[in-house]
Amino acid sequence: MSQRLWMWETCASLSGQWAQSVAGSVSHSRREAAAQTWIEGLARSTVDQVLAQTGLDVSHGVRHYAYTRAVGLAVAAQHQHRFGPYVLDALRGVDLDAPAPAAA
Repeated sequence: MSQRLWMWETCASLSGQWAQSVAGSVSHSRREAAAQTWIEGLARSTVDQVLAQTGLDVSHGVRHYAYTRAVGLAVAAQHQHRFGPYVLDALRGVDLDAPAPAAA
């Protein structure tokens, strides 16, 4: 709210709707960044917990791969919730596996 008030005061000569739009964009960006940080922290703690339960001494490379994979799966779940099948298929490159149509 303080960010919106600041934007409103600094942009007083401009349209209030524009200031509100910019403040909304900033707020949205911060929420997205916070969500990404939360996902990464959750993935790290989950991987650490699972690796600790196995009792194995794993290399830094294995731990990094597990972190990266866990974050990737969490982001994929986020995308699954946000986007429809058309967008998801495009992101997955589904049509890339189909044979090219024959030229006439």
